[in-house]
Amino acid sequence: EEDDDEWLVNEVCNEMQKLTFGGGLPKFTGKHIRFLYNSDDEMITTQQQCEEEAEK
Repeated sequence: EEDDDEWLVNEVCNEMQKLTFGGGLPKFTGKHIRFLYNSDDEMITTQQQCEEEAEK
């Protein structure tokens, strides 16, 4: 049974090595929402930023 477990782990590792993820995350486009809190951890407002504003 231990040999079967070792074989299974090796098979899983071998298959995981074949995975690819296409070179990273895509560039962010769209809006970013920022939540602002007061000292009592109560949300007081939200701000939305577009990508162009965030780069400034």
